Amino acid sequence: KLLGLLGAGVILAGAAVMVEIRGVSGDLVPIFAFRWTPTAEERVGALPEDTNSTLQEGVLEGAGDWLGFLGAGRYPVVKGMGFSLDWDEEGPREVWRIKVGPGWAGFAVKGGRAVTQEQREEFEAVVCYELATGRLLWSHKDKARYDRLAAGVPAEIAGIGPRATPMIDGERVYTNGATGILNCLDLKTGKLIWQRNYVKEDGGAAKKWGNAGSPLVVDDIVVMNVGNGEGGKSLVAYGKNDGKLIWGAGKDETSYSSPMVAKVAGVRQILMFNLTSVTGHDVKTGRVLWRVGWRERKLTPRVAQPLVLSRDRLFFSSGYGAGCAMVRIEKDKDGGLKAEEIYVNRGFRAKFSNFVEKDGYLYGLDDGVMCCFDLAKGERVWREGRFGHGQLVLVGEVMLVLTEWGLVKAVKATAEGFEVVGAFEAFDGKAWNSPTLAGRYLLLRNDQEAVLYDLKGGK
Repeated sequence: KLLGLLGAGVILAGAAVMVEIRGVSGDLVPIFAFRWTPTAEERVGALPEDTNSTLQEGVLEGAGDWLGFLGAGRYPVVKGMGFSLDWDEEGPREVWRIKVGPGWAGFAVKGGRAVTQEQREEFEAVVCYELATGRLLWSHKDKARYDRLAAGVPAEIAGIGPRATPMIDGERVYTNGATGILNCLDLKTGKLIWQRNYVKEDGGAAKKWGNAGSPLVVDDIVVMNVGNGEGGKSLVAYGKNDGKLIWGAGKDETSYSSPMVAKVAGVRQILMFNLTSVTGHDVKTGRVLWRVGWRERKLTPRVAQPLVLSRDRLFFSSGYGAGCAMVRIEKDKDGGLKAEEIYVNRGFRAKFSNFVEKDGYLYGLDDGVMCCFDLAKGERVWREGRFGHGQLVLVGEVMLVLTEWGLVKAVKATAEGFEVVGAFEAFDGKAWNSPTLAGRYLLLRNDQEAVLYDLKGGK
């Protein structure tokens, strides 16, 4: 027995020497690798340097714009494509594939330019590619690197690099780095117009899992969720043309969701899913118009975007067992706004995957499993089929789901169940980045590669 215990100890010690954790799954299950195997950065290798290239004449037939995180209104829904998404065994046509630096940002696209963020050694890089070819057009670099989850814990656990999708407004692109650098760049050239470090300058916080909120451009301001709410700066707004601080408001600590603008109860406002609340803010002043608490004793990340339903209802959800809620926003007797809880339960738990509504039902990934949820009743209808903690886009009647392990599945879902009508492998590895649908072109990336598909297929 003693020899057996000693042998087991030697094996475990040897494993500890030879093996290390290289990240985790969305369920926080460690991903192990031998220490001598290349890391994600090493596998990518040398990346192309700045070329200061200009865009080629003409654009892809059937291409379109996708201006920021999750598309228009920060809601991943496209009305329709005008052609079938039922693919053959080979899937849609791959147009190009390139290596990219680590990071969990998605792409923003306008006029044939596709912009994302990557880690390039000691620099956070905003990188612009030509949509038609994948050719590098320009990059902007800041000396910054998200490389620690906590003291003594390597960032490889969470994934190295920036995680916020850029936002394009007019001829400018706005980006938020993982360490708190907010950039305004010229879309055509990458020239820096202005920059703020809201952690150092404006009392923002450096988040444990990396700052992930995508900038929101509304009217003439850029809104960011900067941190812990100290000094009344849960959200801040900067002038979109010069970067000057316009207002700071709110006392709630923010999390990993992104600010969004919507009209609720007849009032146009900025919505924010915070660590322990959901709030509505006045666009011009940032003043908190209403607040509803959310699982205040369960301090776990809030990531998925809230969903605005009808004129006065709001649905939101978070993982780690927290669940979901529906609230009604209405005017009070004094003319202000108040939030009234309709239901709260654990029937749907969106960890960091966003979700969509179709015909009164919500569809999305409930802790990695496809789920249909009756929004009116607040009840789960069905839950089946593991997709991992991926992301999705609803295109007409079909959901394009990028699974956590790099498969793309075309899913038709109703209250009766779902059917996978097409599937193909985009990546051999983890994929947490949100998809981009630029017209009929599906632009995907993970922490090592980016690839463009023509969904219409053809040779």
